[in-house]
Formats: sequence, C-alpha cells, structure tokens
Amino acid sequence: MTTKIAIVTGVSRLQGIGCAICIELASKGVDIFFTYWTDYDNQMPWRVGDDEPAAIQAAIEKHGVRCEKLELDLAIPDSTAILFDAVGNKLGRASILVNNATYSTQTGIDTLSASELDRHYEVNVRATTLLTLEFARRFRFEKSGRIINLTSG
Repeated sequence: MTTKIAIVTGVSRLQGIGCAICIELASKGVDIFFTYWTDYDNQMPWRVGDDEPAAIQAAIEKHGVRCEKLELDLAIPDSTAILFDAVGNKLGRASILVNNATYSTQTGIDTLSASELDRHYEVNVRATTLLTLEFARRFRFEKSGRIINLTSG
C-alpha cells in the first residue's frame, strides 16, 4: 500500500484550522507537507510564535507519519513550482491538496486600496487556482486524488 501525501497550505498556528486538518490527516496515516507565512501572520491580531511551525510538525510526527514544512509566500508568482518541487524532493508525489491559506485583513471600504485588493487576489484567487492546476497536471494519470479548497476571513 502506498502512503498518501497531503499538501496543506496556511498552517502556522497551533490553534488554526490548518493545524487541525494536518493532525486529522496524520491520524489517518497520511504524510504531511505544510506551508506557512509568518510575515503575514505576525501582521494579524493572532500573531504566531517563532516555534509554532516546528511545534505543529512535532505534533504531526507523533502520529508516526513523515512531515515536512516550508515557509512560503504564496503571492509570489513562482510559489507553485517552489512548493511542488519541494514536496517531490522531500516526500514524493502528493495525492491530496488542501488550499487552506488565505489573505484576509480588516480593511474596510474607507481604506481599501488597489494594492490591498491585489494582495487578496494574489493569494486567495491566483495562488489557489495555480496550485489546483499544477496538482491536476502532476496527478492526472493517477486513479484518485483530492483537492479541497477552503476560505475564511
């Protein structure tokens, strides 16, 4: 039996949805590769501790699965290639993609700017779409695979 590998984006907080997804998948024997972006999280009210990604990785590994992580800004244009190459080099071909990362701010109608709107699109629309497309391209000859898209904020 081949071990399943999941990519989960937006996993930086022990109390976050991404961490809960990773722990649940790991409890089912799925190897995990997760991304996080502390620069963004530290601009938000929740902030993250420097050790949270490592603590998340340790919590996942307690389930006896392999786990790798990568700090990655999904807004950069080549983030998709960077991520899939890292997953392939560290764990192998993923069979599950969970697009959990989102960019969300408390910007209101009075302060919303074009650059702020672009940042939302870069992560919430472009990155999610490009990750989904690349996963489908790399996985198209397999018998089964799963893509899960979430949003919050």
